[in-house]
Amino acid sequence: MSALAVNVRALRDVYRNVGFGCFIEKPVSIEYLINRLSAELD
Repeated sequence: MSALAVNVRALRDVYRNVGFGCFIEKPVSIEYLINRLSAELD
């Protein structure tokens, strides 16, 4: 997601049931992205 820091309050209003640990800030390595996606899919 782009511009996460710009409007965190609006994101919390829209995505009330989503923990903010689900968001990945850029830059991100491919290895980290794969690990996070794997953990979410399990």
